[in-house]
Parts: sequence; C-alpha cells; structure tokens
Amino acid sequence: MTARDGLTAVLDALALPPEARVGARVAKKTFLDNTRFAAADRRALDAGIEELTWVAKLSPATIGVAAGPRYSELHVLSLRVKPAAKLPRVIDLVHRGPAYPVFLATAAADGLVTASAGHVRPAANDSSRVVADEPVVPRLFDAHARDEATVGFLRSLALDAIRPATLDALADAWLDRLGSLDACRLVGGWPARAALGSSAALRELRARHEELSRELDALTRAAKRQRQTNRLVDANLARQRLAAERRAVLRRLAALVNGEAE
Repeated sequence: MTARDGLTAVLDALALPPEARVGARVAKKTFLDNTRFAAADRRALDAGIEELTWVAKLSPATIGVAAGPRYSELHVLSLRVKPAAKLPRVIDLVHRGPAYPVFLATAAADGLVTASAGHVRPAANDSSRVVADEPVVPRLFDAHARDEATVGFLRSLALDAIRPATLDALADAWLDRLGSLDACRLVGGWPARAALGSSAALRELRARHEELSRELDALTRAAKRQRQTNRLVDANLARQRLAAERRAVLRRLAALVNGEAE
C-alpha cells in the first residue's frame, strides 16, 4: 500500500459531498508565510512535509450542516511526510497553522496512516488570534486492514453515520472517534455506534494499560539479571499482580467497547 492509497482510504471514509471538495495543494512557502512559528518549527515543517493538500471545506453551504456557537466552518487537510520527518511535531504544527478546526489525514513514508483533529479557541492574551488545542492523534495504522476496530473506525467517520446537528457537533464527533481508536484496537472491536462521551474513559484505560505494560517489561528485564532467590520471588509476585491488573483493564476496555456494564 502506498502513502496515497492510505490517504485515499481515510479521506473516502469521510464520505463528503462533491460541493465540499477543494483539492488544492498548499505550497510549503505559502503555509509558512502565513504562520508565526519559531525558526526551529519552520525548519521541522520544511524538512518534514512532502505534500500538504487542502482537501475540503465544510460549511452550511457545502455539507448542509448548520454552524454552531463555536464554528462556522471546518476544514479537511491531507499530509504526506518525508521519511525523516518528526511526525508528532509536524502534525501538531500543521494543526496550529490554520485559524479553524482541521481533520488531518497523514501518511507516513511506509504507507501507514493516521488521522487527527483538535479544537481551536481565541488566544488568552489576544482575542483576535486563534490558537489550536493539542490534537488527538491515534497511532499509525494500515487503512486497508480488515480488523474490526479499523473497519469500524473508518465507517464511523462518514458524514451520514455521524449525522451532526451542527459543525461543532461534527468536530466533537471526530475527536470522540479518534480518541477511541487505539483503545479499541487493544481489544479488537468497535462499538456498534461510536459511544459519544466514552472516549475519555477509553483513553484513560489505554494509558493505564500502557503504563502497566512498561512496568511489566521493566520487572521482566530486572528479573533476568536477578541472582538472589528471595528478590526473584518478590519480583515474580509483583509481575503477577501487574499482569492481573492489566487483564482487568482489558476487561473494562472490552466492556466499554461492547456497551456492557463494567
């Protein structure tokens, strides 16, 4: 799968009407000239961006969804990065460039993809300026994978699947689905309908699962070097406790994904 194939799969999943399409390539110089980034950030963008495209403009006129209290338009961008790109930094900076909320589909050089979105708000010290909150960015994935989590996630992005009342609600729905993806991939499932309001709990449980996994790995490495029997026994007991807690976390994740009571 090429980088373009992965981007196409994610962008097609949005199922946007033709009226919303822009399809204009954004020159790096133009993008940089319209931002206030520090020199180091400008270098990271210049070295990391292979191609940046303005894919679509979502507004009441183009997708038939009403403006909300916060947003009168949203934008969809696509990004291809170079092999040496500092991916998390480049994604964060691209979100910080425009003065509107962005759904960004990003393809790494190996063909894997991710998507990201984030809110924007007036700057605290200058209400005439807009700043972007930290975007929600799932880990890279294969957009053509047939596992239930990936397939369900992509299907849940379709405008007709979300049916937002306002553009604000659409931005919130993007964040909920993006925030749920990594946790759902851990348990190999996707909710029949993306459970709005559960993404924060899913992210918290996934973070705890990763923390327990790191602690287990550290204990395992330490046990291999341990020669004192009593300390080895203590380490094994600690590993058993951590492993039991990690299994419990996975059960809670599965319960949330499946819509079951914990």
